[in-house]
Amino acid sequence: MRKAVVTSLVLLASIRPGLAEDCGEKLSRLMIEWLEPRAPATAMMTVETKGQPTTRNEFLHLDWDKYMVKTVEPAGGPWYLTLEGTTYQSSDGGQSWTKAYSFDHNDTRTKSDESVKQQASTIENAVCGEEDLGGVKHETIEADMTSTTNTVVHIHAKYWINPDNGFVTKATSRMTMEGFENFTIQEWTAAPDLTLPSPE
Repeated sequence: MRKAVVTSLVLLASIRPGLAEDCGEKLSRLMIEWLEPRAPATAMMTVETKGQPTTRNEFLHLDWDKYMVKTVEPAGGPWYLTLEGTTYQSSDGGQSWTKAYSFDHNDTRTKSDESVKQQASTIENAVCGEEDLGGVKHETIEADMTSTTNTVVHIHAKYWINPDNGFVTKATSRMTMEGFENFTIQEWTAAPDLTLPSPE
């Protein structure tokens, strides 16, 4: 899940100085900005995988290495809490936690950044526009790209950006490869007072 959230929200490409931005360059610049620490926020994430049941999870993002995932669908699924390289699991709705595994979170972030930089180098067919979302006019940017980090995956991503504050209110991505296709919807809400539970 975390890798999917990072891949969907972070891209990187160079911008030619002295020239007006085209749509692809604008997307690249925004993704560089979004790579920096973001304010606390929550998201409802819906994943539709071809041939599989649809899943929905609530994602609570406090910082890049502090976040929680609550399984919404299928009902009764586990929750996961990640804090600075340790992931805990709860099977009782967050009442108790068990350590699931640990990992090098700095190394993981570095590899994730490298992966999205590779994707950004393939950006094409970028289109900018405007759409109403929740009664607010949003800027939209969508583009195609290809991930080759582990295998070849073709991606079409779209972002809805509130022009008043730069907040990404919604993001979608369709990923396809041989024998696999899924479509992910992320619907984000700012949560300045967000806190995460203690696993102790």
